[in-house]
Amino acid sequence: MPRRSTGALGRFRKMSGADSSIPASQGDLDLIELFENYAVEYLITGGTAALVHGCREASDVADLDILVSPTLGNAQKVIAALTVGRINVQFSPERLAKPEALIKLKVLHYNADILTPPESPTFAELASRSVPVGIGKWKVKVVSRPDLIALVERALTRPNVDVQKIERDLKCLRSA
Repeated sequence: MPRRSTGALGRFRKMSGADSSIPASQGDLDLIELFENYAVEYLITGGTAALVHGCREASDVADLDILVSPTLGNAQKVIAALTVGRINVQFSPERLAKPEALIKLKVLHYNADILTPPESPTFAELASRSVPVGIGKWKVKVVSRPDLIALVERALTRPNVDVQKIERDLKCLRSA
């Protein structure tokens, strides 16, 4: 049976030593492990990326935002990984193989958004400029600062976003 989070205050645990200083909930680590085991092509974006780039505190990261390559083959890997993680997948691979898809994953001990990039820049372009960062036992790729700025600017056009938090991130990201 999957472990459950301990609530908002227990969402993150600080990584230490050789692991990393990036915070991660058990759900984050489990999701990364599932994606790694299924060779999903993904990048970390959103609040965690803002944290990596020095623009957020760990306590201000609400979920894990994962940008996945929008190909049918990669979407099938995402679905296979989530199924093994005991998640009842309610979307088709075709939905995740389109630009700017958003799947909210708020079940069991997972709290993540799975997204696909816009048509431009492509996932391959974003990946080529990404920054490798350790989280748990994994080396993950985080969206670069300039790419994060562009993606966050696009996020402002989506409904139900925290505009103040996004604008704070943009101000910080642009200042460096």
